[in-house]
Amino acid sequence: MNNEMIIKPGDWMNGTTGNGELMLGFVESVDASHGTVRLYVTACDNELAIGRTITLAASQVNLLRSSPLYTVQQLTQLIDLALATNDEAWFNELSGMLVTLNNGKLPQDSSLPNAHTKIFNRLGISVNGEANGL
Repeated sequence: MNNEMIIKPGDWMNGTTGNGELMLGFVESVDASHGTVRLYVTACDNELAIGRTITLAASQVNLLRSSPLYTVQQLTQLIDLALATNDEAWFNELSGMLVTLNNGKLPQDSSLPNAHTKIFNRLGISVNGEANGL
């Protein structure tokens, strides 16, 4: 196995089969003694391979870089939804993810309300229950 790359179950990989087909999937298991990886295929040039587990040489696959699960915009929209549904635990989780995504800083967005602004969610309801033009 490639010494630079440590492969473990659950890692997302892309690569090429022995027939030259491009594929994408996640690692089910690793056999370090044989230098192989068992990959569950989620996308492939060969549609028959999708949904199957195939064994490939570790040299045939590349580790995909991880990216944040959500963008800042997506997180702020989900936070709105958590507020609308009064889900405090989800709100706290999403807020923590937003702070982490911003490297520990709250977003500096001029569209964020100040302390004297009435806050309306997407349903047009303010924090104190007033309707926004409805």
